[in-house]
Formats: sequence, C-alpha cells, structure tokens
Amino acid sequence: MSSKSRSFLASPEGLQKLEDAKAELDLSFAAIAKQAGVGADTVSRLFHPERGKRVSEASLVAVAQVLAVSPEDIATVEDSSNAAGLAEAQKRIQAAIENEETELDLSNLELTHIPKELGQLNNLTSLSLDHNQLTEIPQELSQLKKLISLFIDYNQLSKVPDCIAYLSNLKRIDLNDNQLQVLPIFLEKLPRLEALLLHNNASLKIPVEILGPTYEEVNDGATAANPADILNYYFRIQANHQPLNEAKLILVGFGAVGKTSLANRLIHRTFDPNSQKTEGINITQWPLQLNQSEDITLHVWDFGGQEIMHSTHQFFLTERSLYLLVLNGRQGHEDADAEYWLELIQSFGGDSPVIVVLNKISEHPFDVNRRALQQKFPNIREFIQTDCDTETGIDTLRAAIERETDRLEHLRDPFPGSWFEIKKRLSDMKANYISFEKYREICQTDGEPEPSAQESLAVHLHSLGIA
Repeated sequence: MSSKSRSFLASPEGLQKLEDAKAELDLSFAAIAKQAGVGADTVSRLFHPERGKRVSEASLVAVAQVLAVSPEDIATVEDSSNAAGLAEAQKRIQAAIENEETELDLSNLELTHIPKELGQLNNLTSLSLDHNQLTEIPQELSQLKKLISLFIDYNQLSKVPDCIAYLSNLKRIDLNDNQLQVLPIFLEKLPRLEALLLHNNASLKIPVEILGPTYEEVNDGATAANPADILNYYFRIQANHQPLNEAKLILVGFGAVGKTSLANRLIHRTFDPNSQKTEGINITQWPLQLNQSEDITLHVWDFGGQEIMHSTHQFFLTERSLYLLVLNGRQGHEDADAEYWLELIQSFGGDSPVIVVLNKISEHPFDVNRRALQQKFPNIREFIQTDCDTETGIDTLRAAIERETDRLEHLRDPFPGSWFEIKKRLSDMKANYISFEKYREICQTDGEPEPSAQESLAVHLHSLGIA
C-alpha cells in the first residue's frame, strides 16, 4: 500500500476472506471495531461493498490486522479518481474563478481529491463537497477566508481537515456521515460557528440528543444544536469518562408461557416448576462477561403477561434494548401471538433486536412460520427452542443473548463521571417518581449543568429502565 491517500471497497474475493476470518474468530462488528480502533459503521462498510461506501486505507489496514488477513487480499482493486467527475470539477472551478462566484457545488461527482485551484476562489461564501469519496481536503481550502457554509458530509474523512481552523467566518459545517475518529480543539475557536453537524460518525460516540437536529431537519427549518454544547460534551467525556456497559433485556409474551422460569434459568441457573405468575414487572440485574474480559450489566425486565398489563407496556418497551419474545404451544395460535407482540415491539422498541424463544418445547412441541415472520419483522435475530425443565436450548439462548448484547449500538457509550453519580443517586432513591424539574436539580447538583446533556442522560436512563 502506498502513502498516497486512497479509499477502498472489498473485492468479491476479499469479502469472502473477511467473512471467513470473522467466522473463524467469532467476532461481531462491534468487537472488530473495538480492537481495530475504528467505528462499527466503518467495519460494516467494509463487509458491505455493495453499498458503495468506501473505507480509508488506515481503516482497511486496522481491520485487516484484527482479522489476520492481508490488506492487499481484501481490496485488490483500489479506487481510482473518477476522470469524468474530476474533469467536471475542474470545469466548475474554472468557471467560478472567471465569474467570481460566491457559491460552488462539487457534490456527487465521485471525487477522491479536490483540484488545488479551489484555493483561488477568494469570493466563495458557500462550498458543497458532499456525497463524494474524499479522504482528505487540500490545504488550499484555508485561503477561502470569506467562506460561511462548508458541506463535506457523506465522504470518507477520518479527521476534520486542519484547513478549517483558518476559516474564521464559518457559520455552518456539515461533517455528518463520514468516518471521523476524533474532533480537534480548534473547532471551539471558530468565533461565528452556529451549526456543526456530526451525525453518523460512530467513533465520536456523541449521543443524538447532544447532536440535535439532523441536516435534513436543519434544512427544513429546525434550529441546529449549539456547537459549544456539542464540543463541551465531547471534550468533557474525553477527559473523564468510562463506558456505560449496561443494557436492558426485556421479556415479553402472554401469561404462563414461562418468562419468569426462563429468566431464572438464565440468570440464577435454577428452575421452580411451581413458581407464581408475575404480577406487574420484575426487574433483575444480570452480570455478564463478554469477550472473556468485559463486565456488562443487563437490566432484565420480566413483564407480566396478563391482558390488563398490555396497555402499560408502551411506557416500558424502549428502544436501545434487546427483546426476548417468549411463546409456547399450549394454545395453538403461536403465529398470531408472535405477530401481536412483534408489532408492539416494532411500535415502541424501534429497530431493537429480537430473539424469538419457543419455550416448553418438551411439554408442547411446536414451531412457527419462521420465514414469514422474519420477512415481516427483520429485527428478529434468531428462533431458539427451549425448555426450562430439561434445560433444552438454555445454553444456546444464553450465547445468543451475549452475542446480541455485544452488538447493541449504545452498550459502550461513554459516560462522563458525573453521569454515573447521577445514575447511582436516582437508582438509590426510594421515591417512585420525581418531576423533571427535580431531576434537573439533581443533575445540576451532581455536576451536569448542560440542559441538552441532562436530556441525553434522561434518554439513556429511560432506555435502561432506571428513570
């Protein structure tokens, strides 16, 4: 691999090598990303070349090292500059120079680099470089002192271009949908910056509540999040943070399907055939160890299946969770039962993963139309037959839970130190509820004064079932 900045797609042969290595090492995208020091989105791009989203050379090499394969074997054909796109870019730049244009659009040209003549456009106030394949921006951009709006979203940038530091008139920077690994301190020193869009840069680990409205929403009139709030949060978690390492596991299903027995088998490795039906909701903490070294806590919510309880589920079925849908074959309408619960999960749990558990399989053997359910509800990850009495499938289910927990997007979100203090204080409270104003007071007292950060923490705590 040369030192020239390039971006890559996996070749068909390279993709097969990637998949074989991933299977042999039994690694999830999240685990590969963690070991390689890249975002899970970057790993996903490499494993899905059909999407046309390239990865930088540095990311390719890092992932290849984790999987013990040669980078050259993954991407044997490098990205070459799009001749037609480059010619069109040069044509537009020349016309803008001659006409002293204030706006220039070089988007959607499949560019891998920008002609240096761009630096001659001293009158530009708006520059669109979005939807290309750029891995770097030429230093000549620093000469565009009048630039107010810079759109470099949907590219392959792994760092914020240094030249931006010299553009003191910038009011808006779109950097969403790149591969940014870190943010530079100079962003805090841009005096007129009003909008900084950073969505879909997974490695930055900035919650969407902090990032605020997306670029589509901003373009439709929404007010962008304050860049100072975003940067304050980001640099604070760099200085003092640790991964959350907590998630919510929700068991749903009708009454008497064996949810509580299943939870006891999984967590405590016990089984009581005479256990009572769950009234309301049982919440249990389940300590897990992932990847043989990472301590995780699952907050297990076991919902009572009585009909009267179903209307309250909407308040507790949350996104960012892992679901176990538990069925049994006693009633004979398992497919209808599955659809009922899967629609509830889809409505309130968003794109959360679901494991469908076919329980009490020894007592009442049954199955469901797996293909039809999976086509209608693509968040189903697996169907597993279990029996708590005979322990059939319990180890398989436990392994599936560990695998899907490892893949949860927000599992390892960085928490500032103050957030752990606030979480502990709320968890220890005896009151059944508090007002949001009281919650804000607690945040203020325990070291989180920013309203947007308080709201982000509230979303996390709600998703965990803590608040």
